[in-house]
Amino acid sequence: MGSIKYDLTQLYDVIQERRNNAYVCEDLSRLMWINDNLGRDAGDAALLELMRRVENACNDEDIFLRIGGDEFVVFTNSHEMEHANEIVQEVTRKNNQTIKCGDKEFPVQVHIGAFQGNFEKHVNVKDMFVTIAEGIHEIHMR
Repeated sequence: MGSIKYDLTQLYDVIQERRNNAYVCEDLSRLMWINDNLGRDAGDAALLELMRRVENACNDEDIFLRIGGDEFVVFTNSHEMEHANEIVQEVTRKNNQTIKCGDKEFPVQVHIGAFQGNFEKHVNVKDMFVTIAEGIHEIHMR
């Protein structure tokens, strides 16, 4: 029986190295509404558009991960907030630009914010993702 196996050891090591770096949290706005009213193909297209926008704003050393259904995080390779804020500005500039999926055209909006990691010597990955979830919650409260 074949199955796909992943070794996340290297990713874990990079997260440990970048625990106090700047990171960017993203959340696609209205995904459930898009899925329910325009169809799942439109929802998938919106997710792909979010990913394109963020990936285009990142540099080669940033790590971009999907951490939930419509939630993403970028672990930058910098302790400085400048690059993280540039990602936020670039993605935000494209908010409400429309995309097409079949015969439907609709806007894609991303909730996004930059944060600074603040972990002691060794980070528990679960704690890091709790911090990221809090960052995404903070984005929604703005």
